[in-house]
Amino acid sequence: MPCELQAGVDCRQTMPTAVREGSIDFGRGLAYCGYTKTLMRAASLVLCVLVMALSGLSCPPLELLSPTEASYSEAEVEELIIVLVNEQRQHLGVSALSRDSLLTTLATEHSTSMAENGFFSHDRYPGERDLTHNQPPGTVRGENLSMTPTRRVIPGPYLSLQDVCEWAVSGWMNSPGHRDNMLRPGFIKTGVGVRLSDGYLYITQIFEGPY
Repeated sequence: MPCELQAGVDCRQTMPTAVREGSIDFGRGLAYCGYTKTLMRAASLVLCVLVMALSGLSCPPLELLSPTEASYSEAEVEELIIVLVNEQRQHLGVSALSRDSLLTTLATEHSTSMAENGFFSHDRYPGERDLTHNQPPGTVRGENLSMTPTRRVIPGPYLSLQDVCEWAVSGWMNSPGHRDNMLRPGFIKTGVGVRLSDGYLYITQIFEGPY
C-alpha cells in the first residue's frame, strides 16, 4: 500500500532583546497541503500513455517520466524559499527580505541539528546556539520550521525543486502564526538553512527586524 506523506510546520517569535522575558509559540502542529498539482500531473501522464498506446508507440520506462531521486541541492532549496517568501510579501505590498549571514548560519545550525539528532522543534539541542544569539537590542526575531518530504507518496516519484519549496511555503501560508512571520512588515532580514535527511527536508527560516 502506498504511504502518503505530509509536511510538518512550526513557528516561533522572540521578544525584543531589551525587554525579552520569554518566547511566544504560535500554532504548533501539522499543516496539510493540497494535492492538486500531483493529481494533474498524474492525469497528464495517464493521458500521455493512452495517446501513445493508441498511436502504436511504446511507452518509455516510468523512471524516465518522473525523477527517481531529489535532483536539487540544499542551497537551491534555501534560495528558492527566500524567493517564494518574498513573492508573497511583494504581492501584498510588503518590502522584500534581504539575506543575512548570521541568520543564515543560525538557521543552518538548527536544521542540521534537527536532522542529525532526529527531532523537530524550536527547542535547541544541547550546545546549539539559541534563536536569540547576538540579537541586536530593540529587534525582534521570528522562526518558521518545516519538515517537508521529498515526495508525496512512497513508493512514488520525487518532487521537483519548485514543487517541494512551494509545498513548504504553502504550509506556512495556511497557518496564521507562520503567515504572520512571513508577511510581517517590520521584518527586514532573513536567513534560511536546509538539511536533507531520510527523505525529508528540514527547513528553518529566521526573520529579524526592529520591534
